[in-house]
Amino acid sequence: MGGGGTLPSGQDVLDFGVVWWAKRKGMMMKNQRIAACVAGVCGVGVLAAGAAAQTLVGVELVTTGTPRVFAIDPVTGELEQIMAAPVGSGRSMVSLGALPDCRLVGVSGDYTGNDRTPLHVLNPMTGLMTNVAFGAPLATSFVEGLDWSPRHNALLVGFGAGSFITNRLALVSPEDGTVSSFTPALAGILDIDSVVCWANDEVLFDLNASANPRMKRVVDPMPSPTFEAFASPPIFSTDFYHDGAFHPVTGVLTLTNAEANRLLTLSGNTYVNGPAFPGGVRIQGLAWATLPPRRLEVMSATVCEGERAEIGVTLLGDGPFTFEWQRLDEGGEWISVEDGYAEGLGSIDGVGTHTLVIEEAEHAATGTRWRVLVSNLCGGVMSGEAELIVCACLECPADFNLDGGIDGADVEAFFAAWEAGSCDADVNADGGIDGGDVEVFFASWEQGGC
Repeated sequence: MGGGGTLPSGQDVLDFGVVWWAKRKGMMMKNQRIAACVAGVCGVGVLAAGAAAQTLVGVELVTTGTPRVFAIDPVTGELEQIMAAPVGSGRSMVSLGALPDCRLVGVSGDYTGNDRTPLHVLNPMTGLMTNVAFGAPLATSFVEGLDWSPRHNALLVGFGAGSFITNRLALVSPEDGTVSSFTPALAGILDIDSVVCWANDEVLFDLNASANPRMKRVVDPMPSPTFEAFASPPIFSTDFYHDGAFHPVTGVLTLTNAEANRLLTLSGNTYVNGPAFPGGVRIQGLAWATLPPRRLEVMSATVCEGERAEIGVTLLGDGPFTFEWQRLDEGGEWISVEDGYAEGLGSIDGVGTHTLVIEEAEHAATGTRWRVLVSNLCGGVMSGEAELIVCACLECPADFNLDGGIDGADVEAFFAAWEAGSCDADVNADGGIDGGDVEVFFASWEQGGC
């Protein structure tokens, strides 16, 4: 019931917020570009060592209703729901693990001490959960702790005869529940409450045991495991609610204490209280997992003709990410854009990054629609649409149609833009299209120019 990862929350979640916007209600005059942040997030998150990031994930302990799966900030305890786990009425997910392909796994029970089937496979990318029947002998056993074991390339599962007695181990395929190996009853193990794996390290939590050690490291691998002492924290009255996950960079063991609705860490043999969860939410299963891109937001841009336009995307998820920017063409088809000059648009750069740049944006580009496909290990997610508005920002509005003369044709062109609400008609640069622009236009027009 844990999982591998690379960065804790606060580092693992990349938020991209490099966008440009107009200082005055979306309008900009030349050389007046303002760098802004989206939803309070500025700049670009950077991953350490080029590794895939991961997020702490937990599943809610409930006795009625459907458990929810949350992304957890281990510093503040803040929760973000990422999906639901419809395990059935009167059941609750009692363990959680993370597979290498972005899926989560767990088992649920009804607290009779004899019901822990089937295996639940959750896909945060689709929000769907599927059930996989365990093969023999787990199909008729009580199943509790589990986690993905990189050492065995399989699920390492604790199981037993029932009545909360899980003192055997098995290797299980999450695809079809096939059991490839299992042990007899393990000497000195009373109840495997939790299994936590990290690289070649595997730890069993025997938290109900009164004898030490209460946490044991698996030394020799399956099918003939041996054990050594890992830690002997004190007994809690709610010990059987524990689950844990090792952070594979720091090695910090994070635990849940669902009855106290908070996180714990383990320092030697001492529990250290972490943050409480908001709203009385109780978390039981715990894992470090790779999550797909989510909460994508793109910001529309408004610039003056000839200026630099930037359309950025903000998101949450676990990188590294790839980006594919697309534009809606005249035929209503979305097409991928490439770096380089594009007639009627300008010089495009950054098509493979979180920020699309259009240098010397052309007036013909106004009204164009853009979106971005963001992908990571879990797959790709398409953003919503952003619009690029390119305003004329005329220095001399009297010659509104730019034909070199000041005559009635300029009046017609101005009012056509003014009635359409085009930013070209914002000749007083106050961010609105109103009577003030009419006054400024005619003052310039009657003087015969600027």
